[in-house]
Amino acid sequence: MVIIDILSIKITNLIKSSMDGIDEEKEEVLKYGLDIIIYNTFLLAFFFMSALILGVLKPVVISLIVYGSLRIAAGGAHAKTRTLCFIISVITFYGPVLISKFFLINSLIPSVIIFIMNILAIIVYAPADTLEKPIISKKLRLYQKLSSFVIAIIIFLISLRVYNIDKVIYNVILFSIIPFLLLLSPLGYKLLGCLPGRGELGKS
Repeated sequence: MVIIDILSIKITNLIKSSMDGIDEEKEEVLKYGLDIIIYNTFLLAFFFMSALILGVLKPVVISLIVYGSLRIAAGGAHAKTRTLCFIISVITFYGPVLISKFFLINSLIPSVIIFIMNILAIIVYAPADTLEKPIISKKLRLYQKLSSFVIAIIIFLISLRVYNIDKVIYNVILFSIIPFLLLLSPLGYKLLGCLPGRGELGKS
């Protein structure tokens, strides 16, 4: 992970040398943003390449889309270290694929149950922020909550459609929602030792 720090520092210095008005505080914010972008780029590249090599590109990409779209909209707990983040990501994206290969749910009932759990979790917790990145704007909070509802409904409708087409993909969709629900809840924050920001969790 050292290469990420090296790249972010070099890019930050390059931007700082070509622009005026970048003080130490702005430099730190810039480096932090670049760290996230570079790390996520490496992470996505790893998953795409490894999934392609293992012949599970389609289910892994679907898992990524389902989990990622919900996380972006609703938020949730985050790992404190890149190593822990990487481990959780591997479990999150490959777990549903592996489980779906050996344990197929052949019923629509779990889809309905998970959809209800999803909606309830969004009502209670979304958007769930962190102490490092609190969501202060009321408009942004409302937008993220509504977006979470829309995404949850779309995923549910897609799962109903996919059920009669590909049972493995149907299962991947269902199992990809479970880690999202965990990290959105107070239990997820406790497991990762992550402090909530100003969201519903932070108010409790």
